[in-house]
Amino acid sequence: MFSKVSPRIVRTFVVRPVICLIAMACAMNATNLAYADDLPTGEQVMEKYIEKTGGKKAYDAVKTRIMKLNVEGPGQKMKMTFLAAPPNKMTQIMDSEMMGEMRQGYDGEHVWMMGAMTGVMLLTGPQADMIKSQADFDREYNWKETFEKVECTELIDFHEEQCYKVKCTGKDGSSETQYFSKESGLMIGKEQDNRGMSVTTRLSDYRKSGDLLYPHKIIQGMPGMGEFAITVESVEFNKDIPDETFMPAEVKAKIAEQSGGSEKKTGE
Repeated sequence: MFSKVSPRIVRTFVVRPVICLIAMACAMNATNLAYADDLPTGEQVMEKYIEKTGGKKAYDAVKTRIMKLNVEGPGQKMKMTFLAAPPNKMTQIMDSEMMGEMRQGYDGEHVWMMGAMTGVMLLTGPQADMIKSQADFDREYNWKETFEKVECTELIDFHEEQCYKVKCTGKDGSSETQYFSKESGLMIGKEQDNRGMSVTTRLSDYRKSGDLLYPHKIIQGMPGMGEFAITVESVEFNKDIPDETFMPAEVKAKIAEQSGGSEKKTGE
């Protein structure tokens, strides 16, 4: 038979510790709830980024953009020129000792690549999807057109800086995570996953180009390819860019060839 335990002992060694544990759990839960309530919304983070990088008026004034870059990666160096026009036209010109000059672009309908080693190619699949996403003119500014949902999920340390983590769901089904500095409001990194092709990017050294702030140092990595260090040499706005920059005659000929000649060359 069990001996009788005094009520005082029960209160001292059983009831009070349990009450303390319950109180601690409630306090921790309240703290977590308060922390969640302190997080900005994804929309607020995105809008702050637009404000910190120049504001809507400055973005709206940009009609074309030309960026010149130096790129260094595993075993190679190249110079790159990036030409873009709204809403989603883009051409990249890459020049390296190893591969010579290569171009890839998107005219809003066709994704293409051309070079001495590859000839003219029309691209599809994940590679084409990645180029299309890069072609969105000021995609962070026009985030409402790109993303179905943006959600700020937590405040974390990202490369030794306190950042808001924002999960973005694209209207095309793609997903990416963006990291914004709590202190500056600037984006300092992102992770993209587009149909199996993942890309990680770190952004730094923001400088003013015209009325807008742009990162001038970019580290970009892809599985199996290593990391590429990109340095921005210059950014120019509102320069005239001919339409054939985004749809060269050689690419038009390739499209006509693959469609059985149904698309005629310009001037015919």
